[in-house]
Amino acid sequence: ARGLSPQTMAFVNSSFALGARHAFGTSLNNVARSPTSPPATVTMSDKMSKSVPFLLKPKNLDGLPGSSEFDPLLISDYVNVPFLQESEIVHGRVCMLAALGMLVQESYTFGGSYFPKMLPVDAHDYYIGTGGMSQILLFISIFEGFRYYAVKQMIDGKRAPGDYGFDPLT
Repeated sequence: ARGLSPQTMAFVNSSFALGARHAFGTSLNNVARSPTSPPATVTMSDKMSKSVPFLLKPKNLDGLPGSSEFDPLLISDYVNVPFLQESEIVHGRVCMLAALGMLVQESYTFGGSYFPKMLPVDAHDYYIGTGGMSQILLFISIFEGFRYYAVKQMIDGKRAPGDYGFDPLT
């Protein structure tokens, strides 16, 4: 590569070799290079991840529904997998409610001086000044306190991740 110092090139080459050793379990220095050899065919090992094929498959995600073996930081090796499932489900539900809330407040308001009709971006700053965001923080903290008990039950195996025993459709 033109324009790079020899020290930079040595660093890049050693970093690439270290990454290859970590991902593939071998060094690329041992690979035979021949300009006349035919192109090699690539076969995937069952030890490699389906979603990131140059990384090893995370061992704690086997058999999970919808698992594409995507865990490049190997978080599932350090954190309880049911807790990660619970967090994913809760965050998805909160995002769905937030999206619905954004749409509803665009079309419907209570009116009055405390609920003026404004854009959501402007409402954030307005309600910080009037104390409305403090109320939201209080209610979220109360719900998270109740959720702590539910997460403890889930970790103890008394319920499935995301199952709070509440189904409004039945």
